[in-house]
Amino acid sequence: MSNFSYERRKGIRIKPIYIFILSLLITFSFAGCFLYYSSQKEYQTKLEHVNIYGEYFSQKTQLTFENFAQSLQVLASVITWQNGKTDFYEEIAGHLIKIIPETLNINLAKDGIVSHVFPYEKNKKALGHNLLANKERKDEAMLAITTREITISGPFNLIQGGKGLAFRQAIFLPKDAAHQETLPMPHTPSANEFSGDNEYFWGFVLITYDFPQILTRLNYDDLSLAGLSYSLWRYSPVTGEPETIIASDTPLDTNMHTFAIPIRNATWYLNISPVSGWLNAKHLIVHIVLCSIICILLSMLVTAVIILKTKNKIIQRQNRTDSLTNLPNRKWSYTLLQEALLKHQNTSYKQGDPVLFVCMVDFNDFKHINDTYGHHVGDQLLIEFSKRLSHSLLPGEFAARLGGDEFLAVFYCQKKEDDSMPDRLQEIQNYLQQPYLLDTVSCIMTVSIGFICPDKNILDRKPLQQSEEEFFIDLADKVMYLNKKKYHENNGYSRGRKEYNPQI
Repeated sequence: MSNFSYERRKGIRIKPIYIFILSLLITFSFAGCFLYYSSQKEYQTKLEHVNIYGEYFSQKTQLTFENFAQSLQVLASVITWQNGKTDFYEEIAGHLIKIIPETLNINLAKDGIVSHVFPYEKNKKALGHNLLANKERKDEAMLAITTREITISGPFNLIQGGKGLAFRQAIFLPKDAAHQETLPMPHTPSANEFSGDNEYFWGFVLITYDFPQILTRLNYDDLSLAGLSYSLWRYSPVTGEPETIIASDTPLDTNMHTFAIPIRNATWYLNISPVSGWLNAKHLIVHIVLCSIICILLSMLVTAVIILKTKNKIIQRQNRTDSLTNLPNRKWSYTLLQEALLKHQNTSYKQGDPVLFVCMVDFNDFKHINDTYGHHVGDQLLIEFSKRLSHSLLPGEFAARLGGDEFLAVFYCQKKEDDSMPDRLQEIQNYLQQPYLLDTVSCIMTVSIGFICPDKNILDRKPLQQSEEEFFIDLADKVMYLNKKKYHENNGYSRGRKEYNPQI
């Protein structure tokens, strides 16, 4: 049960504009968190999208080039197996071109000089071309010899037009008694320079592929269809600067992701970023506007609800509270007493525990104050009296004003064996009778207290038409008037002139 404060509730009434601003700040905070989360979610989704496509195309490119290199290995293995003979060269080359349609030509360069070309008619001008003497091809040819690995050069411009990608592999054969050293050619390195003790340099196997057709096979345009900008590039073997191989029509974002594509002797790079950027600015603006509208509407709704609830509480409190003393009024006091009686009846008290007492408290000769000093002084006296009565309350107790100078109170006190006033009620009475210092008057007032302990056996005398709370209030009221009568008989009915000591 709640205790009621004696103080007038001045309730800090927050202005609606402050409520609106506070709710707006809270809703905007939640909206900001939501936008941040959604932005991070969008970024992570696009990052995953970029990673999937980047890994896929980098692996696809690498595997495609490895498949092309296998054609070179097949032909090189046959020549090695035949100990340098080229009997099956054209037959094998014809099959390889059918397997990989992107193949432009398959050439052999014995001792570094192009000695066989396929198909012949399209590539016969290449016969006799010395790879070790050509300034543009020498470094790449030497790399294939020194590493003894398949090397890739290009893309480069072809004489017949377009761009090509050249794969080459140096072939070394074991020496035998029938082997005759190749004579050196003028102004070119000798084949013997690359020969070892047990093997000698036979020459090169070269395959040139149509680079645009390779890109068609790789189908990088799928990246654009997936909403991604891309750029395939490498570091130029001549200048060492980045060189774009192929790029999308849409520009790359500065915050792009790069995927390395190792292809034999070189490394290509694939840059990818979303066409719309990592964060869609239009969507973000739309979300901000929508969130702002929702926050404002929600703040207005919250403000309206709080104002209505506050008004309802004020109205409810006004309906339950005495406007002068701020104590519960008569109507609400019956509800509080009903709750107190129910709790009292359901409580198992131990020996010596304080029990509930229903008390009626009234001034003696309060009318004298109103008649002598005016009702405004009487009102001040009632307010100060209510403060003292409220100060006397313990948790679970309450006091209420029934009307005029009549007050109802519920206290827990230890019951005396002779049914006389409990010591605590006597102390409360003494406290209530101390001098009152008002604005213009100081006076001493006496009070009469009627008390009753609501035992169940008393309820046998309750009329049927009365409720329990009305019954116990009537009993306490009768006891109070008996005490008031005794007071008047002991002090003479003189309007309490001995007790009053007004000082103006």
